[in-house]
Amino acid sequence: MNEVSYKKEEQYSLLTMEVAKVFRDNMKHLRSVLVTAMETGDVNFVLNFEKITEFDPSLYVKLDEINHIVNKENGILVVACFQAGSEELLKDLDIVSTKTLSEASDYIFMEEIERHFLADEEEETTDEAGIE
Repeated sequence: MNEVSYKKEEQYSLLTMEVAKVFRDNMKHLRSVLVTAMETGDVNFVLNFEKITEFDPSLYVKLDEINHIVNKENGILVVACFQAGSEELLKDLDIVSTKTLSEASDYIFMEEIERHFLADEEEETTDEAGIE
């Protein structure tokens, strides 16, 4: 079985960890799949951690690295369905987490709407100022 599955959705790419116990090599593979997806134009990602039962706390650093990679490209990263109690650690790393995949999808959808709204607003302000 592949340890990370990839599925392209309309607003984001879904990366699902298909293993119960996550080790450093699993996180390296997740990062590799994500970077490959970014090379094809994907920028928004939901990491589905529903199947994970064991996650070494030292691996939060790897999640932080993945988050920085996505943010650098103005993308959105959401961790969904992770272990109870992980919310505070993820929040400390400025990583968005949700309890369900549906919430993750909604979050990305709303962020995209906000980005388009802000871009339109900025464009109108620029036009009103006579700046081209």
